[in-house]
Formats: sequence, structure tokens, C-alpha cells
Amino acid sequence: MNEREVMVTGIKPSTVAMFEGVFGAIIGLVVSIMYLFSGTIAYTNATDSLIQGLLMGMTIGALSLFVLPVVYFAIGWLIGYVNGFVFNLVLRSSGGVALDVAGAEEKTMQGGYPAGQDAQVFGERIDHRRDK
Repeated sequence: MNEREVMVTGIKPSTVAMFEGVFGAIIGLVVSIMYLFSGTIAYTNATDSLIQGLLMGMTIGALSLFVLPVVYFAIGWLIGYVNGFVFNLVLRSSGGVALDVAGAEEKTMQGGYPAGQDAQVFGERIDHRRDK
């Protein structure tokens, strides 16, 4: 193994679950927006009245704006947790995955800070002295 390589032998399934849950919620939001527009158009055509169709379509569509992202998040979170668990099983049985971290070290050196040292945040005083 190279000195710039790190072996990854496991991950936290909850982080994979959160990633896939948020991704699912974004997809749910897009689907609910499309549902809002399609419902509004369908109710407008069915009632032959623009105002009545808009009111009925927007009511059901607005409800879907809250419900669908939550449902998609929950389903995505569950699938993500299972994916993270299976990924851990595969990582541990195969001995891990080697990651090359050379790009990360070069990036931090370009910012003027050595690898592992945090940059100063605006308005925050960072004291690099160590208490002995």
C-alpha cells in the first residue's frame, strides 16, 4: 500500500441512508410539482371551469408537495440503510477498498495550509498553540 492510500474497510450505513433519503426527497419534490401541474390541468378540463379546476387541482397538488417528499425520503432512507449494510459486508469480506488521497493533499497545499490543518473561518480566531 502506498503512503498516499487509505484503506476503507467499512462505512456508516446511516450516512448512506441519509444521502439516499435526501436524494429521494428531491425526486419526490420534483414528482409532486409535476403532479400539481397535471392535476390542475386535469381538473380544469373535467370541470369546464378555470377557477374551479385551479382550486381543486392546486389543493390536491399542494397536499402532494408535503406528502410525497416525506414518503420518498422514508423509502430512500430505508433502501440506503440496506445498501450501506450490504456495502459493509462486501467491504469487510473483500478486505477493503484503497483510496488515493494525493488530490486532497495537493488541494490543501494550494490553499496555503498544510494537509490536516483547518483554514480560518471568517470572524473566528483559531489559536494553534497547544496546551501542555
